[in-house]
This record gives sequence, C-alpha cells and structure tokens, in this order.
Amino acid sequence: MCASCASVARYIRSENVVVASRLRVPQTLFDLDYVRPDLLMLRMVAHSLVLWSGVRPAVEWVARQVPAPVVDAFSYLCQRPIYDLSEATEEQKRQYERYSRIENVDWNNVREARSNIVTGACMALGLKYVALSSFFASCFLRINQPTNLPTYLPTCRWLVP
Repeated sequence: MCASCASVARYIRSENVVVASRLRVPQTLFDLDYVRPDLLMLRMVAHSLVLWSGVRPAVEWVARQVPAPVVDAFSYLCQRPIYDLSEATEEQKRQYERYSRIENVDWNNVREARSNIVTGACMALGLKYVALSSFFASCFLRINQPTNLPTYLPTCRWLVP
C-alpha cells in the first residue's frame, strides 16, 4: 500500500506506462485472489493518477477499467437462475459451461472487486475534475450513483435480500 502511494507521488501525471502497468488492477480471476478488494480501489486511483490524460468522465471509460473476466463473472452472477438449459441463450450457456466447472471462484471477491474498481475509477474522476470545477464531470458522478447505474455497469439489485 505504501509502495503504491510512493509510486503515485513520484510519477503523478507522468504518463509513464511502465509504472502504470505495475499499478494496474489484476486482469484474471486467479490474480484477484491475491489482492485485497479494498486495495483494488487504491490501485485504480493510482493507475489513473499516473495516466492522467486518459481519465474521462464517461460511462465507457469507467466500464473499460473493470477487467473482462470480472465483467463476465459478474454478469453470470447477476443473471437469474437457469433451470432449463434449453431456454437459455447462447451467452448464458457459454457462461454456465465456464463457471459450473470452476469450484473455487470466490463470488464475494468478484462482487467486491467490481465495486472497488468502479469506485476507484469514480474517485479518480473526482480527483481530476475537482480543481477544474467541471460541471459535466460533476453531473456524471451525481447521475451514475449506485442506485441508477446504466446497463454498462449492472447492479444486481434482485440479489440483495
């Protein structure tokens, strides 16, 4: 954690791709097991502060920050249970085949990883645009609260008891 903060302090706004790649969020579900979910938020903020010019107040930018395996696993987690595979779509069948064989996926880790990565991306947006008093960025962060996230970032409200 201290190393991440030191790297950011040294290389903030440097656009140094090598340093940013060291701070990048893990790109596989296996690698996510070795990083605490709360540190993913710090890594996301640190990565964004190094690659400063790439931070954009857009839903697409926030969605691109979440690694593809996390997006895929989260979409599988959010779909309603399938009781008959003949009624499932091709995408649902593919996901079922992939994740039904994996026994050691920590689904809480997937949920927390996605939440912390999205939160880190939004925090990076806030840090970049707070000094500019950007009306567009402010509206973006207010509109895209967890209660009304767009379809790019599904919230799985039906899973909450």
